[in-house]
Amino acid sequence: MDKIYELIDHTADLSIKVYGKDLEELLKNCSAAMMDVICDLNTIELKNQYSVSSSGNSEEQLLVNLLQELLYLHEVKKLLFCKFEFKINDNIKNREVEGNVWGEEIDFSRHDLLNDIKAVTYSDLKVEHENGKLSVNITFDISHKWTVHKQ
Repeated sequence: MDKIYELIDHTADLSIKVYGKDLEELLKNCSAAMMDVICDLNTIELKNQYSVSSSGNSEEQLLVNLLQELLYLHEVKKLLFCKFEFKINDNIKNREVEGNVWGEEIDFSRHDLLNDIKAVTYSDLKVEHENGKLSVNITFDISHKWTVHKQ
């Protein structure tokens, strides 16, 4: 599998650069990368399927809104996700994304939480189109690194 993201040095927050062949794959890879910096994707099981949707007036807004929706589900419902499928629908006023994500509730006996992401920011956020591929730098506002570990 090709590398979907890399960490970028950042003074206070956490930044990543994510790649995709098209916008749907970029959204999928951004979602996977965000979850991977929260908890190792390899420890998350495909126990449940969840429907998600979001919209935005630009690629950047669509991306941030989708990641914020996933972050909301993680924080409020205590969920972790490891598989993502999205479909983009364009309408007159904005773009919409609908899809399914798979994962499970947090189980502290199996999941090491690595970073506590407070928000997805617009800091230096721009979807770049180059040579038929897309990339984006995303900066997450983090409150702290977790210290909870498996027993």
